[in-house]
Amino acid sequence: YEVLLTRSKGGDAPLAAVMQFVVKGMAGGTERHVTLDPIKVSVTTNQSLRGSLPLPDAFVPRQTTIQVLDKAGGKLMGMRVINIT
Repeated sequence: YEVLLTRSKGGDAPLAAVMQFVVKGMAGGTERHVTLDPIKVSVTTNQSLRGSLPLPDAFVPRQTTIQVLDKAGGKLMGMRVINIT
């Protein structure tokens, strides 16, 4: 993944949050949703993130939802949905 997080009203203190991917796709002929482990982030005005996370074997991704939460399992602060072609 390569993600740029931005904060329009960034203060002096970085915003501590987590970024989480929810991936929709096919596995064994069945549609599945896979929630990947959250990644801790700290955002001032801009935060560029790059990395990779494993998907289950034989899983073919079709769509990814990127969520920014205040903490793991917490309040949703931002989200983008990206179709994978």
